[in-house]
Amino acid sequence: MVYLNFSERYINTLCAFVFMKQKIKAVFLDRDGILNYNVLRENADNTWIDDSPFSLDELRFVDNLKDDIMALKNFGKIIVVTNQPGYLKRDIPLKVYEEITSKLCDMIDIERSQVFECFHKSGFSKQCLCRKPAPGLILMAVGVHNINLSESVMVGDSWMDIKAAIDAGIKTTYFVRRPLIKGLQIGNHRSENQMAEMGIKVTYKVNNLGDVVRIMQEK
Repeated sequence: MVYLNFSERYINTLCAFVFMKQKIKAVFLDRDGILNYNVLRENADNTWIDDSPFSLDELRFVDNLKDDIMALKNFGKIIVVTNQPGYLKRDIPLKVYEEITSKLCDMIDIERSQVFECFHKSGFSKQCLCRKPAPGLILMAVGVHNINLSESVMVGDSWMDIKAAIDAGIKTTYFVRRPLIKGLQIGNHRSENQMAEMGIKVTYKVNNLGDVVRIMQEK
């Protein structure tokens, strides 16, 4: 007969509790273009891109964000997954990123542990498994928050968001269309076309977070 001391029995009980703990649903959200507006920025080669905000002055939240997030919380834990290569590429201090992230967390009332980011960029770092379209950020969130991916959803505005979600095992995806607005944003029509060319099947195409809320409430 094997006798376990108190610490061993405690650890075994704790492990059993963790494995038996019920998994939760989550609403995965890309950040730029979904929660905050992109910033139209000129590259060194004179091309223009819809970029991330790199200061609190550039950070502008999308309309009705608080109400939409409050509604989405009824369908799962809010998890933000975002590629942020600009900090490495432009050598911007991470202190700036944390200031923006703290502002976001306060705005939508979530914990810092609900935001997952990848700073890696080809040519500036070694290849990683977290930069979307790889599913790494989503899988990290699963480990931290004990998430049931098959019952979760993903909301993004890039083919990379949708591909990462599908490869992670998320069945319901929302692609938010962003139109071309001269002087404000290029839009994501090219990403939508790439998604079609690559055979990536999205569940819903919508115009904003409000549309996502309405669809989820009607299901």
